[in-house]
Amino acid sequence: MFFNKNQTMALSLSYQPTTNAIVYSRSPIFYKFTGCDQGSYYYNISLSATTGAVAAIAEYVTIIRTPDINNNIIIDVSNIIKNFIRTNYSSTTENVAFVKVALIEYVNATGVVNATVVSNVCCSTYGYTNYTNGFNYVNSTTATFLMSSTPHIIYLPNYGGTGNTFSLSFANNDACTYHINFYSTVSGATSTATVSFPAVTDGKSNIVSIPCGYQDMITTYGRTDIDPTRPMELVVNASTMAIAYSIIIKPDECTGNDLHNIKFINRYGVWDRIFIKAKVEEEISSKSETYKYNKVNTTTMTYGTDGSYHKLFTNGKKKYVMNTGWINEDLNDKIGELLMSEYVYYDNIPVIITDSSIKYKTHRYDKLINYTLNCESAFDTINNII
Repeated sequence: MFFNKNQTMALSLSYQPTTNAIVYSRSPIFYKFTGCDQGSYYYNISLSATTGAVAAIAEYVTIIRTPDINNNIIIDVSNIIKNFIRTNYSSTTENVAFVKVALIEYVNATGVVNATVVSNVCCSTYGYTNYTNGFNYVNSTTATFLMSSTPHIIYLPNYGGTGNTFSLSFANNDACTYHINFYSTVSGATSTATVSFPAVTDGKSNIVSIPCGYQDMITTYGRTDIDPTRPMELVVNASTMAIAYSIIIKPDECTGNDLHNIKFINRYGVWDRIFIKAKVEEEISSKSETYKYNKVNTTTMTYGTDGSYHKLFTNGKKKYVMNTGWINEDLNDKIGELLMSEYVYYDNIPVIITDSSIKYKTHRYDKLINYTLNCESAFDTINNII
Protein backbone atom coordinates (compact mmCIF):
# COMPACT_ATOMS: atom_id res chain seq x y z
CA MET A 1 0.00 0.00 0.00
CA PHE A 2 1.37 3.43 -0.97
CA PHE A 3 0.61 6.80 0.59
CA ASN A 4 0.91 10.24 -0.86
CA LYS A 5 3.48 12.09 1.21
CA ASN A 6 1.42 15.25 0.93
CA GLN A 7 -1.80 13.72 2.22
CA THR A 8 -2.86 14.48 5.79
CA MET A 9 -3.15 11.41 7.96
CA ALA A 10 -5.24 11.26 11.12
CA LEU A 11 -2.69 10.99 13.88
CA SER A 12 -4.25 9.29 16.88
CA LEU A 13 -3.57 7.21 19.97
CA SER A 14 -5.26 3.84 19.43
CA TYR A 15 -4.02 1.99 22.53
CA GLN A 16 -2.78 3.01 25.97
CA PRO A 17 -3.19 1.82 29.56
CA THR A 18 -6.60 2.63 31.00
CA THR A 19 -6.90 6.20 32.28
CA ASN A 20 -5.57 6.45 35.83
CA ALA A 21 -4.94 2.71 35.71
CA ILE A 22 -2.64 0.80 37.99
CA VAL A 23 -0.05 -0.73 35.69
CA TYR A 24 3.13 -2.64 36.46
CA SER A 25 6.49 -1.23 35.36
CA ARG A 26 8.22 -4.62 35.54
CA SER A 27 5.93 -5.75 32.70
CA PRO A 28 5.47 -4.11 29.27
CA ILE A 29 3.46 -0.87 29.16
CA PHE A 30 2.41 -0.35 25.55
CA TYR A 31 1.28 2.73 23.63
CA LYS A 32 0.20 2.50 19.99
CA PHE A 33 -0.04 5.55 17.74
CA THR A 34 -1.67 5.28 14.32
CA GLY A 35 -1.96 7.57 11.30
CA CYS A 36 1.74 8.36 11.18
CA ASP A 37 3.60 9.11 7.96
CA GLN A 38 6.91 7.52 6.98
CA GLY A 39 8.07 10.24 4.63
CA SER A 40 6.70 13.71 5.30
CA TYR A 41 7.22 13.96 9.05
CA TYR A 42 9.43 12.80 11.88
CA TYR A 43 8.22 11.85 15.36
CA ASN A 44 9.31 12.38 18.93
CA ILE A 45 7.74 10.55 21.85
CA SER A 46 7.86 12.60 25.03
CA LEU A 47 7.35 10.84 28.37
CA SER A 48 6.99 12.79 31.61
CA ALA A 49 6.62 11.34 35.07
CA THR A 50 6.06 12.70 38.54
CA THR A 51 5.68 11.55 42.11
CA GLY A 52 2.42 13.52 42.37
CA ALA A 53 -1.02 12.84 40.96
CA VAL A 54 -0.51 14.91 37.78
CA ALA A 55 2.32 14.20 35.38
CA ALA A 56 5.00 16.85 35.15
CA ILE A 57 4.83 19.30 32.25
CA ALA A 58 8.59 19.26 31.74
CA GLU A 59 9.85 16.45 29.55
CA TYR A 60 11.45 13.56 31.39
CA VAL A 61 12.74 11.74 28.30
CA THR A 62 12.30 12.16 24.55
CA ILE A 63 12.63 9.34 22.01
CA ILE A 64 12.79 9.67 18.22
CA ARG A 65 10.79 6.97 16.48
CA THR A 66 10.08 6.05 12.84
CA PRO A 67 6.67 4.58 11.85
CA ASP A 68 6.51 0.95 10.73
CA ILE A 69 5.24 -0.17 7.30
CA ASN A 70 1.67 0.18 8.57
CA ASN A 71 2.31 3.78 9.60
CA ASN A 72 2.08 2.90 13.30
CA ILE A 73 4.39 3.62 16.20
CA ILE A 74 4.29 1.11 19.06
CA ILE A 75 6.43 1.72 22.12
CA ASP A 76 6.94 0.02 25.48
CA VAL A 77 7.77 2.59 28.17
CA SER A 78 8.02 0.23 31.15
CA ASN A 79 11.82 0.40 31.50
CA ILE A 80 11.73 4.21 31.47
CA ILE A 81 9.10 4.26 34.22
CA LYS A 82 10.93 1.57 36.17
CA ASN A 83 14.10 3.67 36.08
CA PHE A 84 12.14 6.75 37.17
CA ILE A 85 10.75 4.89 40.21
CA ARG A 86 14.22 3.60 41.12
CA THR A 87 15.75 7.07 40.83
CA ASN A 88 13.09 9.29 42.38
CA TYR A 89 11.59 7.21 45.16
CA SER A 90 12.97 5.97 48.41
CA SER A 91 12.88 2.20 48.13
CA THR A 92 11.30 1.98 51.58
CA THR A 93 8.41 4.40 50.99
CA GLU A 94 6.55 5.17 47.78
CA ASN A 95 6.53 2.99 44.68
CA VAL A 96 3.90 4.74 42.55
CA ALA A 97 4.57 7.03 39.59
CA PHE A 98 2.17 9.00 37.39
CA VAL A 99 3.14 9.20 33.73
CA LYS A 100 2.07 11.02 30.59
CA VAL A 101 3.11 10.06 27.05
CA ALA A 102 2.85 12.37 24.05
CA LEU A 103 3.65 11.81 20.36
CA ILE A 104 4.76 14.99 18.57
CA GLU A 105 4.72 15.11 14.77
CA TYR A 106 7.22 17.54 13.23
CA VAL A 107 7.50 18.78 9.66
CA ASN A 108 10.86 17.51 8.41
CA ALA A 109 11.88 20.58 6.47
CA THR A 110 11.16 23.24 9.07
CA GLY A 111 10.94 21.46 12.40
CA VAL A 112 7.51 22.98 12.98
CA VAL A 113 5.08 20.98 15.09
CA ASN A 114 2.40 19.59 12.80
CA ALA A 115 0.33 17.60 15.29
CA THR A 116 0.45 16.36 18.88
CA VAL A 117 -1.35 13.46 20.55
CA VAL A 118 -1.22 13.31 24.36
CA SER A 119 -2.19 10.31 26.44
CA ASN A 120 -4.10 10.46 29.68
CA VAL A 121 -2.18 10.14 32.91
CA CYS A 122 -1.74 6.60 34.18
CA CYS A 123 -0.47 5.27 37.47
CA SER A 124 2.38 2.76 37.54
CA THR A 125 3.84 0.70 40.37
CA TYR A 126 6.98 -1.38 40.72
CA GLY A 127 5.08 -4.65 40.23
CA TYR A 128 4.58 -7.24 37.51
CA THR A 129 1.85 -9.31 35.91
CA ASN A 130 1.74 -12.84 34.52
CA TYR A 131 1.50 -13.82 30.87
CA THR A 132 -0.27 -17.09 30.09
CA ASN A 133 -1.83 -18.45 26.90
CA GLY A 134 -0.26 -15.81 24.75
CA PHE A 135 -0.53 -12.05 25.07
CA ASN A 136 -2.91 -10.97 27.80
CA TYR A 137 -1.71 -7.62 29.07
CA VAL A 138 -3.72 -6.60 32.13
CA ASN A 139 -4.25 -3.35 33.97
CA SER A 140 -6.92 -2.21 36.37
CA THR A 141 -8.66 1.08 37.10
CA THR A 142 -8.90 0.08 40.74
CA ALA A 143 -6.71 -2.49 42.41
CA THR A 144 -6.46 -4.06 45.82
CA PHE A 145 -2.93 -5.25 45.39
CA LEU A 146 -2.46 -7.53 48.33
CA MET A 147 -5.45 -9.66 47.42
CA SER A 148 -4.71 -12.26 44.79
CA SER A 149 -7.86 -14.18 45.62
CA THR A 150 -11.08 -13.75 47.56
CA PRO A 151 -10.76 -14.17 50.40
CA HIS A 152 -7.04 -13.73 50.80
CA ILE A 153 -5.59 -15.09 54.06
CA ILE A 154 -2.88 -13.35 56.04
CA TYR A 155 -1.21 -14.74 59.18
CA LEU A 156 0.12 -12.44 61.89
CA PRO A 157 2.05 -13.57 64.96
CA ASN A 158 -0.46 -13.53 67.80
CA TYR A 159 -1.42 -9.91 66.92
CA GLY A 160 1.21 -8.90 69.45
CA GLY A 161 2.90 -5.55 69.70
CA THR A 162 2.49 -2.63 67.32
CA GLY A 163 3.48 -1.78 63.78
CA ASN A 164 2.17 -4.95 62.09
CA THR A 165 0.60 -3.69 58.88
CA PHE A 166 -0.07 -4.73 55.33
CA SER A 167 -0.69 -2.56 52.31
CA LEU A 168 -3.59 -1.94 49.96
CA SER A 169 -3.34 0.29 46.92
CA PHE A 170 -6.09 2.05 44.98
CA ALA A 171 -6.23 4.03 41.76
CA ASN A 172 -5.73 7.76 41.90
CA ASN A 173 -8.53 9.90 43.39
CA ASP A 174 -10.56 6.91 44.51
CA ALA A 175 -12.21 7.04 47.93
CA CYS A 176 -12.65 3.82 49.84
CA THR A 177 -13.98 2.44 53.08
CA TYR A 178 -13.22 -0.72 54.97
CA HIS A 179 -14.67 -2.50 57.95
CA ILE A 180 -13.37 -5.19 60.22
CA ASN A 181 -15.52 -8.07 61.43
CA PHE A 182 -14.13 -9.50 64.67
CA TYR A 183 -15.14 -11.65 67.61
CA SER A 184 -15.95 -9.67 70.73
CA THR A 185 -14.44 -10.74 74.04
CA VAL A 186 -17.55 -9.34 75.73
CA SER A 187 -20.42 -10.87 73.75
CA GLY A 188 -18.60 -13.76 72.10
CA ALA A 189 -20.32 -12.85 68.81
CA THR A 190 -19.02 -10.95 65.79
CA SER A 191 -18.99 -7.17 65.77
CA THR A 192 -18.05 -4.59 63.15
CA ALA A 193 -15.88 -1.47 63.10
CA THR A 194 -15.76 0.82 60.05
CA VAL A 195 -13.11 3.30 58.89
CA SER A 196 -13.29 5.61 55.84
CA PHE A 197 -10.51 6.97 53.65
CA PRO A 198 -10.89 10.30 51.82
CA ALA A 199 -10.29 10.64 48.08
CA VAL A 200 -6.64 10.44 47.10
CA THR A 201 -5.27 13.76 45.84
CA ASP A 202 -1.48 13.78 46.20
CA GLY A 203 -0.53 10.51 44.55
CA LYS A 204 1.50 9.34 47.52
CA SER A 205 -1.62 8.23 49.37
CA ASN A 206 -2.40 5.48 46.89
CA ILE A 207 -0.73 2.99 49.19
CA VAL A 208 -2.72 2.60 52.39
CA SER A 209 -1.38 0.66 55.37
CA ILE A 210 -3.96 -1.29 57.34
CA PRO A 211 -3.11 -1.95 61.03
CA CYS A 212 -3.03 -5.58 62.07
CA GLY A 213 -1.25 -5.45 65.41
CA TYR A 214 -3.66 -5.92 68.30
CA GLN A 215 -2.75 -2.64 70.01
CA ASP A 216 -2.82 -0.79 66.68
CA MET A 217 -6.32 -2.16 66.01
CA ILE A 218 -7.57 -0.94 69.38
CA THR A 219 -6.24 2.54 68.62
CA THR A 220 -7.50 2.67 65.01
CA TYR A 221 -10.91 1.09 65.47
CA GLY A 222 -11.64 2.43 68.93
CA ARG A 223 -12.65 -1.04 70.19
CA THR A 224 -11.10 -2.66 73.23
CA ASP A 225 -13.08 -5.91 72.97
CA ILE A 226 -11.26 -7.40 69.95
CA ASP A 227 -10.44 -11.07 70.57
CA PRO A 228 -6.83 -11.56 69.32
CA THR A 229 -7.08 -15.36 69.45
CA ARG A 230 -9.76 -15.70 66.77
CA PRO A 231 -9.76 -14.85 63.03
CA MET A 232 -10.95 -11.48 61.76
CA GLU A 233 -12.34 -10.49 58.37
CA LEU A 234 -11.32 -7.26 56.70
CA VAL A 235 -13.72 -6.11 53.97
CA VAL A 236 -12.69 -3.30 51.61
CA ASN A 237 -15.02 -1.28 49.38
CA ALA A 238 -14.10 1.46 46.92
CA SER A 239 -16.35 3.72 44.89
CA THR A 240 -15.50 2.06 41.58
CA MET A 241 -15.61 -1.52 42.86
CA ALA A 242 -18.58 -3.66 41.92
CA ILE A 243 -17.85 -6.07 44.78
CA ALA A 244 -16.09 -6.01 48.10
CA TYR A 245 -12.75 -7.72 48.65
CA SER A 246 -12.13 -9.70 51.82
CA ILE A 247 -9.04 -10.64 53.78
CA ILE A 248 -9.12 -13.23 56.54
CA ILE A 249 -6.64 -12.35 59.30
CA LYS A 250 -5.66 -15.36 61.40
CA PRO A 251 -3.63 -15.48 64.61
CA ASP A 252 -0.34 -17.37 64.50
CA GLU A 253 0.93 -19.78 67.14
CA CYS A 254 4.16 -17.78 67.50
CA THR A 255 4.32 -15.62 70.61
CA GLY A 256 6.81 -13.20 69.12
CA ASN A 257 10.02 -14.59 70.67
CA ASP A 258 12.95 -14.30 68.24
CA LEU A 259 10.54 -12.81 65.75
CA HIS A 260 11.99 -11.28 62.58
CA ASN A 261 10.34 -10.05 59.42
CA ILE A 262 11.17 -9.92 55.75
CA LYS A 263 9.72 -6.88 54.03
CA PHE A 264 9.57 -6.94 50.23
CA ILE A 265 7.78 -5.39 47.27
CA ASN A 266 5.32 -8.00 46.02
CA ARG A 267 4.03 -8.59 42.50
CA TYR A 268 1.49 -5.78 42.91
CA GLY A 269 4.14 -3.15 43.59
CA VAL A 270 3.43 -2.63 47.28
CA TRP A 271 5.19 -3.70 50.46
CA ASP A 272 4.39 -7.10 51.90
CA ARG A 273 5.70 -9.09 54.89
CA ILE A 274 6.67 -12.60 55.85
CA PHE A 275 7.43 -13.26 59.50
CA ILE A 276 10.44 -15.41 60.37
CA LYS A 277 9.75 -17.34 63.56
CA ALA A 278 12.55 -19.93 63.75
CA LYS A 279 16.34 -19.96 63.80
CA VAL A 280 18.34 -17.40 61.84
CA GLU A 281 22.05 -18.03 61.33
CA GLU A 282 24.36 -15.14 60.53
CA GLU A 283 27.87 -15.30 59.11
CA ILE A 284 30.31 -12.88 57.57
CA SER A 285 32.58 -13.56 54.63
CA SER A 286 35.41 -11.45 53.31
CA LYS A 287 37.41 -11.21 50.13
CA SER A 288 40.54 -9.32 49.23
CA GLU A 289 43.55 -9.15 47.00
CA THR A 290 47.12 -9.62 48.16
CA TYR A 291 50.35 -8.05 47.08
CA LYS A 292 54.01 -8.69 47.90
CA TYR A 293 56.49 -5.99 48.62
CA ASN A 294 60.12 -5.76 49.73
CA LYS A 295 60.44 -4.92 53.44
CA VAL A 296 64.22 -4.56 53.51
CA ASN A 297 65.59 -1.85 55.79
CA THR A 298 68.22 -0.14 53.64
CA THR A 299 70.03 1.25 56.70
CA THR A 300 70.49 -2.01 58.58
CA MET A 301 70.07 -4.26 55.56
CA THR A 302 67.59 -6.43 57.49
CA TYR A 303 64.01 -7.43 56.80
CA GLY A 304 61.00 -6.33 58.81
CA THR A 305 58.96 -8.83 60.81
CA ASP A 306 55.48 -8.06 59.44
CA GLY A 307 55.69 -10.31 56.40
CA SER A 308 55.96 -9.76 52.69
CA TYR A 309 52.36 -10.47 51.73
CA HIS A 310 49.61 -8.05 52.66
CA LYS A 311 45.89 -7.69 51.99
CA LEU A 312 44.51 -5.05 49.69
CA PHE A 313 40.91 -3.95 49.07
CA THR A 314 39.54 -6.11 51.90
CA ASN A 315 35.76 -6.11 52.22
CA GLY A 316 33.02 -8.39 53.44
CA LYS A 317 29.33 -9.26 53.41
CA LYS A 318 26.96 -10.70 55.92
CA LYS A 319 25.01 -13.82 55.01
CA TYR A 320 21.82 -15.13 56.59
CA VAL A 321 20.24 -18.57 56.65
CA MET A 322 16.63 -18.15 57.79
CA ASN A 323 14.08 -20.77 58.76
CA THR A 324 10.51 -19.53 58.49
CA GLY A 325 9.23 -21.86 61.21
CA TRP A 326 5.99 -23.79 60.76
CA ILE A 327 3.78 -21.88 58.34
CA ASN A 328 0.57 -22.46 56.44
CA GLU A 329 0.72 -23.39 52.75
CA ASP A 330 -1.39 -20.28 52.04
CA LEU A 331 1.92 -18.42 52.17
CA ASN A 332 3.40 -20.35 49.22
CA ASP A 333 2.48 -17.56 46.80
CA LYS A 334 4.25 -15.02 48.98
CA ILE A 335 7.39 -17.15 49.07
CA GLY A 336 7.36 -17.16 45.27
CA GLU A 337 6.89 -13.38 45.13
CA LEU A 338 9.77 -12.96 47.57
CA LEU A 339 12.11 -14.76 45.16
CA MET A 340 10.90 -12.52 42.32
CA SER A 341 11.18 -9.27 44.28
CA GLU A 342 13.95 -6.77 43.53
CA TYR A 343 13.58 -4.97 46.88
CA VAL A 344 13.90 -7.10 50.03
CA TYR A 345 14.61 -6.05 53.62
CA TYR A 346 15.40 -8.33 56.57
CA ASP A 347 14.65 -6.45 59.81
CA ASN A 348 15.10 -3.19 57.83
CA ILE A 349 18.45 -4.38 56.42
CA PRO A 350 18.52 -4.46 52.58
CA VAL A 351 19.34 -7.98 51.42
CA ILE A 352 19.58 -10.07 48.26
CA ILE A 353 17.82 -13.46 48.22
CA THR A 354 20.45 -15.84 46.85
CA ASP A 355 18.15 -18.84 46.42
CA SER A 356 17.38 -19.45 42.76
CA SER A 357 14.54 -21.89 43.43
CA ILE A 358 12.34 -23.17 46.26
CA LYS A 359 10.24 -26.31 46.12
CA TYR A 360 6.69 -25.63 47.26
CA LYS A 361 5.40 -27.79 50.10
CA THR A 362 1.85 -28.79 51.03
CA HIS A 363 0.30 -30.07 54.23
CA ARG A 364 -1.08 -33.11 52.45
CA TYR A 365 2.30 -34.51 51.44
CA ASP A 366 4.81 -32.66 53.62
CA LYS A 367 2.81 -32.31 56.84
CA LEU A 368 4.45 -29.43 58.72
CA ILE A 369 5.87 -26.77 56.37
CA ASN A 370 9.12 -24.92 56.97
CA TYR A 371 11.17 -23.06 54.36
CA THR A 372 14.88 -22.23 54.52
CA LEU A 373 15.85 -18.96 52.86
CA ASN A 374 19.39 -17.87 52.05
CA CYS A 375 20.29 -14.23 51.58
CA GLU A 376 23.16 -11.80 51.91
CA SER A 377 23.43 -8.11 52.71
CA ALA A 378 22.91 -5.83 49.72
CA PHE A 379 25.97 -3.78 50.60
CA ASP A 380 29.60 -4.30 51.53
CA THR A 381 30.53 -4.28 55.20
CA ILE A 382 32.91 -1.45 54.34
CA ASN A 383 30.88 0.75 52.01
CA ASN A 384 33.56 1.65 49.54
CA ILE A 385 33.66 1.30 45.76
CA ILE A 386 36.40 -0.92 44.40
